[in-house]
Amino acid sequence: NGTTTPFIDSWRTLFADAYLAEDIAFAQAVLNDTEPLVTGIDGKQAVRIVEAGNLSISSKSIVRL
Repeated sequence: NGTTTPFIDSWRTLFADAYLAEDIAFAQAVLNDTEPLVTGIDGKQAVRIVEAGNLSISSKSIVRL
């Protein structure tokens, strides 16, 4: 009989609640003229990490950040 796990087709589905909370926090920061919890620098670093991961996979090597 074994076990099964639900199929999740994307990160958006898996982390839907987190993405919604992040969007709400950003909108509140704009409306209240306050610093957002997640900054543009945070986003840039996240992209850098993903790009390094993709390069590591395609080159089958360690990519240092």
